[in-house]
Amino acid sequence: MKNALAHIGVLVFDLKISQNFYENILGFHKVWENTNSSPYGDVQVVFVEKDGLIIELIKMPKLEERGDGVVDHFAISVKDLEKVIEELQGKKVTFEEGSYCEAPHVFENGSKWIMLRGPNNERIELNERL
Repeated sequence: MKNALAHIGVLVFDLKISQNFYENILGFHKVWENTNSSPYGDVQVVFVEKDGLIIELIKMPKLEERGDGVVDHFAISVKDLEKVIEELQGKKVTFEEGSYCEAPHVFENGSKWIMLRGPNNERIELNERL
C-alpha cells in the first residue's frame, strides 16, 4: 500500500461557484467530473488538480442530511507565500484577520502560512515550508 494522499473531498453548496473559485482564483484545473447515484440522490462531483493536489468538489442533493464530521482546514503548499498573497489579493481574495504566521520552529527550517475561506466557508491554508 502506498501511503499518499489521493484527494480531499469538499462538500459544496453550489458546484459552479466552487469550481470557478478553485479554477479561476486558485489556479486549479478540472481533471474529471461525474454524477453518481447514492442513497441521498444524485451526487455531482468535479475533481480539480493543481501541482499534484486533487480536490473533489461534491454537490449533494440534501447536504444537511449527511451529518459527517468537520475537517478544520486543508493546506496547499506554495513556493513564495508573499507573491501568492499579492496575486490573490489582486483577485479580491481576503484572508482571515491575524492568520498570517511565521513559525521558525515548525518543520526543519521553519514554515509560514495564511488562512482564507473558500466559497463554502471551507478554511484553506496556504503554506510555505522554508
